[in-house]
Amino acid sequence: MIKYAIYTGDSIGKWYDGSDWTSDRSKAKLMTSSDLDNALSPILRVGYNVEIKAYNVDAVSTYKLSSKYNWSATLEDIREGVGRVSLFIGHREFTYTWCAMGSRGIKDFLKEADSGYFCDKLCPFDKRDEFSAKVSLRAIKGYIAQEYPYFKHLKFQKDMRKHLKMLESEGDAESFIDSFKDMVEYSLDFRLIDNRSDRIEVESFFKKLIPYAWENLGTEPTSTYKTLAEMHKKLKAKLKRESE
Repeated sequence: MIKYAIYTGDSIGKWYDGSDWTSDRSKAKLMTSSDLDNALSPILRVGYNVEIKAYNVDAVSTYKLSSKYNWSATLEDIREGVGRVSLFIGHREFTYTWCAMGSRGIKDFLKEADSGYFCDKLCPFDKRDEFSAKVSLRAIKGYIAQEYPYFKHLKFQKDMRKHLKMLESEGDAESFIDSFKDMVEYSLDFRLIDNRSDRIEVESFFKKLIPYAWENLGTEPTSTYKTLAEMHKKLKAKLKRESE
């Protein structure tokens, strides 16, 4: 049987529970078409923009994954071999439909799904990773260490590490590169290297390092991607306990 839930994203991101609005997806009221018509009349008069979400209640399951963060999941077997999962993070929804699950239902399919594969399907491409100053610095430091082991030019290296540490707070790639270039050209004290020949060599190396920094900018998973991965972990645990 198909039943319907009412959702509004108008600045509140909440579900209709039959009499009021709730941010808890698991408390949304599932209604028949006639119940839906009766419920919509007063809601629309107030002026809410709403979405109507349809579910096959004979094949749908809802799981509360975190009360603290208002995480929940809805799983639906649409037909044989086709299943849909919807994850809710507060009022945000992430949905994906698998159309070739074979003879498995959506629950068995998700119990076996790899976390990275799962998150790549549900998380929009532009929300999967973001620039990371720490990851970028790790690559740059590794390259520097190959050329100048820790026992060479100790005073200069101590000063260099202090300036590199300051770059960890850069929030985007362009700012990071600009700050790195300024560090090389204006902040590093090459005079701390006593030997003139070494000083010229090191300064030349660092100036040539700027293009290398561009090539080795690093990323890390976004907070959204990490949250979806954690939700998948909790969902799998619930599904495994349910089947025991």
